[in-house]
Amino acid sequence: MKSFLGMCGVYRRFVADSAKIAKPLTALTSTKLPKRLPPPREEETKAFEDLRRRLLAALILALRGRDGHCIVDLDASYEQLCFCLQQQHPDGEYHPIGYYSSALLPAEKNYFSTEIEALGVAWAVSYLRSYLEGAEFLFRCAHRALLSVLTNMSPNARINRW
Repeated sequence: MKSFLGMCGVYRRFVADSAKIAKPLTALTSTKLPKRLPPPREEETKAFEDLRRRLLAALILALRGRDGHCIVDLDASYEQLCFCLQQQHPDGEYHPIGYYSSALLPAEKNYFSTEIEALGVAWAVSYLRSYLEGAEFLFRCAHRALLSVLTNMSPNARINRW
């Protein structure tokens, strides 16, 4: 299980909501569980098959170009943080560059919703720093209170609420 999840971790940027999908499988790697596991439950089998299917599907990500407006879409919940980087290409369409997700740590699950959204913004901007530095980009999130924080954080960022 750990080797399969490790391989999924390498390719998680190509799978939207990978942390959410892999959550039942990640729970199986806990040291609190017995060494000999019972047969997999339906949700674990479904998660495995879903990850396997998504990894075998044709990848639809585009390469990051030098020119073109970028959009970062953020979604945060009490379980995980997710964001997607998209870039406008010469055809005028926005194509995804990558999908990124991470489960929250136990301490982070105690944060208020505004703090979780802010954590997601900080993680996205620091993770994508090499892509976003010096470029104009649009950051979209569903939390209204963060608009003023984001506007002060990056002068190149334009902020929209979904």
